[in-house]
Amino acid sequence: MDAQAQPKVVLVDDDNDVRAITADILEEAGFDVLQAARAETALDILATNRDVKVLITDVRMPGPMNGYDLALKARERWPSLEIMFVSGFGLPERHRLYFDCLLVSKPFDPDHLVNQVRGLAERAA
Repeated sequence: MDAQAQPKVVLVDDDNDVRAITADILEEAGFDVLQAARAETALDILATNRDVKVLITDVRMPGPMNGYDLALKARERWPSLEIMFVSGFGLPERHRLYFDCLLVSKPFDPDHLVNQVRGLAERAA
């Protein structure tokens, strides 16, 4: 697959194991995955990789910024960036929230995750 066919995503999760497994799933599905353990690192990655289509972020993370804070800052700087929240703490009744971002519950079905990310990447194209 060439770089054009591999949508670039940023994956943010403070749990190294969860992040590694999720990155493997997405890479096997053909995504170019850039990983970050903290929101601040994700912003740095986004600033130097203007071709990122999707930001996938855990909601609860240590440090000064959680996933919602990261999403707000990212959307301010890159309005066309598609954002997916991933959380192990349940979902609200509506699956879309926070300026039309998608929320996927952990643990997630790998095929469901890939399909959701693919849809967001296509929408961002």
